[in-house]
Amino acid sequence: PGKKTIKVAGGESHCSVSRDGNNMSVVPGAVIGGRYLVHYTIDTLGLVKDVWILRPEEAAVRPWPTTLEQAQAWSFDPAAQTWTRP
Repeated sequence: PGKKTIKVAGGESHCSVSRDGNNMSVVPGAVIGGRYLVHYTIDTLGLVKDVWILRPEEAAVRPWPTTLEQAQAWSFDPAAQTWTRP
C-alpha cells in the first residue's frame, strides 16, 4: 500500500495504516480533508506507524495527550483505555 501524508500534533508525517473506530482499515479517499480525533503510534524513526480514528465514547474519555511530549510523559492503560498525567 502507498503512504499517505497526514497532519498530526501540528506537523506532517506519513502513515501506511489507518483504522476506524471498529478497527477496520480506512481507504485514503474516505478521510481526505476531514478532521478526526485519533490515536496514533510512532515508529523508531519518528514516523507515524498506525492511526486509529476514535469512536465518540473513546473520544469522551479524558484526558488525551495533545502533544508528542505529553504522550511520551503520560502513562496509557490499554485495558481501561485511559491516559494518566504524571
